[in-house]
Amino acid sequence: MKPFIPLLIFVGTTGLAQGQAPVESKAEIKDGVIYFFQKAPKHSFITRNQIDEKQLWVSGTHRHGKTRQIVIHNEEGGRGKGVITTVRFHYPFGDASANWNRGVKRTGDIVTVKMMAGAKLIGDILDPLEDHENILKLRKKLGVSDPADSNLPVVYCSGDSICGGYWPYLEAALQSVANVYHQAEVAKDNPKTRPKLSNNGHAHLAHGFLVEAYKNERFQPDFLLVNFGLHMLSNNPQSQEKYGGWVNKFIAYAKTKETKLIFVTTTPYRFRLGSNKLVIKYNAMVHKAASDNKVPIVDLHSATLNMIKELGLDKVYKTDGVHFTEEARKRQAEFIA
Repeated sequence: MKPFIPLLIFVGTTGLAQGQAPVESKAEIKDGVIYFFQKAPKHSFITRNQIDEKQLWVSGTHRHGKTRQIVIHNEEGGRGKGVITTVRFHYPFGDASANWNRGVKRTGDIVTVKMMAGAKLIGDILDPLEDHENILKLRKKLGVSDPADSNLPVVYCSGDSICGGYWPYLEAALQSVANVYHQAEVAKDNPKTRPKLSNNGHAHLAHGFLVEAYKNERFQPDFLLVNFGLHMLSNNPQSQEKYGGWVNKFIAYAKTKETKLIFVTTTPYRFRLGSNKLVIKYNAMVHKAASDNKVPIVDLHSATLNMIKELGLDKVYKTDGVHFTEEARKRQAEFIA
């Protein structure tokens, strides 16, 4: 069986281990084209960079002088409004892994693509679900001969939109000690899961994708960082019992894969008092199951409440009262890290 880590990440510990800490960078705009990591330090990252005051956000990672990944997230117009945004960007990966297919035009390394509101575009050098032969070709093309250039552990993040919010910041916070992958990065090349895996707010979706992903022998993350709950809140006792069953199912599944499972507790709402009572009840089920099975927990619920006390509600929540501001997401990631 081929090891997962050496084939997954285009990064080595040399340099990072010697104290060359990654530096935060910004995307640049030239003639309407987004450029990532122009003249950037050898180890750098972009967490969430807003483009031209639009609801267009980019992030990425750059290690050992090469761009590992770029992400573009279009929030312009709002989900379901039918707004299409034309985005032009510099894409240095040739025909390597990508997840867009609408109105794509390419001139050299400049790509133009039309993005629906809510769409997330991900491009990266190497991908965990690409075949081994293709990975070796990409490595050769990129000038990398040693396939075992990463000994960093792999953290796989699965969860709802809250997870999707803190993920870019978590990847940046852990850049020198772990390779952090979000479910959307892994799902985009799997035809069975691509259409519905940007959000794993329901446990059956999160579990179903894990089962699918593990069919690839190179999918061997060291850690599973899991949160689900907001989409499953219910006053129905049977639904609550079902949720507890899913928590235990994840614990049992992680044991069969010899992977370290870490639960992240469900975050509070701003306005819904009744829902917050359910959040507390659901988190209690997670705490008990985790304690019984010696599974670690990241109590993001308590951390968020403490953040509210420090910053105030308006600086923590977006207007919907569910999702969080960029500052809050960054702090959540730092807490998890």
